[in-house]
Amino acid sequence: MAEDWIKMRTDLYRDPKVCLMADLLMADGFDSDRNICNVTRNGANVTRNVFRNAVVGGLVTVWGTFRHRGKREGDNLIFTYGNSDILDDIADLPGFGAAMVAVGWLVIVDNRLVFPNFFSDYNSEVKPASLAKSNAQRQAEYRARKAVSGNNDDPQKRVTNVTLRNDREEKSREEKSKENTPPIPPEGGDGEFESFWNSYPKKTGKKAALSEWLNLAPTPELVARILADLAQRCQSQAWTNDDGRWIPNPAKYIQEERWNDEQPTRKATKPISNEAANEAFRMQEEYLRERSRHLNIRKPDDSAET
Repeated sequence: MAEDWIKMRTDLYRDPKVCLMADLLMADGFDSDRNICNVTRNGANVTRNVFRNAVVGGLVTVWGTFRHRGKREGDNLIFTYGNSDILDDIADLPGFGAAMVAVGWLVIVDNRLVFPNFFSDYNSEVKPASLAKSNAQRQAEYRARKAVSGNNDDPQKRVTNVTLRNDREEKSREEKSKENTPPIPPEGGDGEFESFWNSYPKKTGKKAALSEWLNLAPTPELVARILADLAQRCQSQAWTNDDGRWIPNPAKYIQEERWNDEQPTRKATKPISNEAANEAFRMQEEYLRERSRHLNIRKPDDSAET
């Protein structure tokens, strides 16, 4: 995460203050001197360079910890209610806090730990995650800069890019317009649907029925079959009883292709008074005459010689 990083100088190891802190921690009277004496008695030799590395590690740990635990006041980093012993524990070096005070990297005022010029000298302000740019944003900005810099010297390229961009935008608008435009009915589709609608006894949901009809896109042969099926069903008991209560909606009839259902064999017992049946027969005959006239088919003359 970006918030876990602090800016650190690569030459911190050779900073005079680091050298001075190493000398103080190794000097007699500092708590760390006791640790050095114990190591020396065990036969190990702790050099000044080792302590300089230990100081750098302690500074990174202390600065990183208080960067997240403290608060900023100007360029200073402030931590309330603390003392130098806390720094000793964090750096794991006795006397580390006192050494930082001695070189001016720490000031203790009324139990407040003050790291002077913390943000200007050693650390950078962490950018909030909400302001951080994504990889896609950085790439888009890079491509924009590259396009501008690459076309500044060639007016023709600038004109070409603008033209291409406008063409793409216009094409995109046309595609969206096509998506929102309802399909154009096939030639003759409206007339054939009107024949179906006039033949159907239940005039409910014409818009939905038209949508299903256009999706079906029936051939002339299928239209004739549908009209013939309606002519028969308009006389059936299932469609005439209870004032046509069991007649499906036109859209459902088309969607479920009810003309493929088995025709009811039982006829109505009462005289047919529904004009829909007669209208269905009439529309079927009219449709067949129109199709015959369109296909130039002449009806044989009954008086002609055979």
